[in-house]
Amino acid sequence: MRVDERYLRYALASAFALGGIWAFLVRGEAWPFEMEDLRLGPHATVIAHEQLEAAISQEDYDLSLIEELSRRISVMDPLSATPFEAMLAVQLESERVDSEVAGDLARAALKREARNLSARLFLVDQAVLDQRWDEAFAAFGKAYQLWPSESVELREMMYESLDDETWSAAFIARLDGTTGWEKTFVQQLPVEVVDIETAVALYRPFPELHGQLLSKLQRQSGLEAARIAWSELRPQEAALDEYGRIDFGFVGLDALSPFNWGVDRNFAEFEQVEGGGLRLSYRGRQRPRMASQTLYLPPGDFRFESHLSNRPSDPAGDIVWELACIGSREKLLSVSIFDTTLVEAPERVVFTISEECDFQVLTLVGYPGTYTRRFDSVIDRIAIERVEAEL
Repeated sequence: MRVDERYLRYALASAFALGGIWAFLVRGEAWPFEMEDLRLGPHATVIAHEQLEAAISQEDYDLSLIEELSRRISVMDPLSATPFEAMLAVQLESERVDSEVAGDLARAALKREARNLSARLFLVDQAVLDQRWDEAFAAFGKAYQLWPSESVELREMMYESLDDETWSAAFIARLDGTTGWEKTFVQQLPVEVVDIETAVALYRPFPELHGQLLSKLQRQSGLEAARIAWSELRPQEAALDEYGRIDFGFVGLDALSPFNWGVDRNFAEFEQVEGGGLRLSYRGRQRPRMASQTLYLPPGDFRFESHLSNRPSDPAGDIVWELACIGSREKLLSVSIFDTTLVEAPERVVFTISEECDFQVLTLVGYPGTYTRRFDSVIDRIAIERVEAEL
């Protein structure tokens, strides 16, 4: 089979070009030919790109060579943003950056390749320096959406920027009414990278995320940090009781757990009637946590009482109010809702909070009985009141 002479010349030229690139980049030898000596267009473009990459990687680069190669590539490869990106890199490495020239180069790179990350981030930096916040955040948001593979690095850059009060104030002001990338960014924010005040300000425009913030703070910084954030986000609810006892009448206040009731809807729900109440439905199976709430009672003696609106004569299993310290898990109170002392002699159900017990959790727990039988009842209210010391 006869081999076309053109293909043979093309193959030899390819080998020659690749050998020259290898010698230039790997062995550090002189470039073995002038670029114009190689007439094959595709090879010339590849070689120019490789030569430009090698030129800008040198510690003491030749600016004139980089400019010449960039001009050639911009003509030879009209879709490539590489020459403008290379010149932008050189410009940023210089002792005196010409921001106008660098901006033109970045915009030229983006015109050829909208996904050019370095050019877009330069424009973000310039907009920040000029305090053109809308432009800066719009450019960052575009980068955030276009480069999902770089999202971690982009978020970290934003985390560092939040340390700047002017930047963070401008970003927080932007959040009102937005549902774009900014909401996703806030949702992914590790709370440990900002102080509580900043975290609250970032989350405030998104009520649907407030519970998530409290959960993050509770895991990362403890219940005290979560309580501070809760008080800032819902000050009226936080002021309902100085000890964080919310909705003890079970009227279904719209407060956030853990500092309000978290209810297992399979076993308990709020009564949708005037006066409220917590309706229980239990068949004496499993051991459900029907309702629970975090408290922060101070050291001292307290009295607990509860009231049922109807008392079944033959309950299925038992339903018990339990109070325990969150840190030490010390059980402070365990009393059945069927215990008559809760109605006839509430002063007998007294418990003590120690100095080491900063936060407590009050839980309504179901305990299986011998027989399974449906139990329905409504708890009208509970109360926890401080027992004053006798003089």
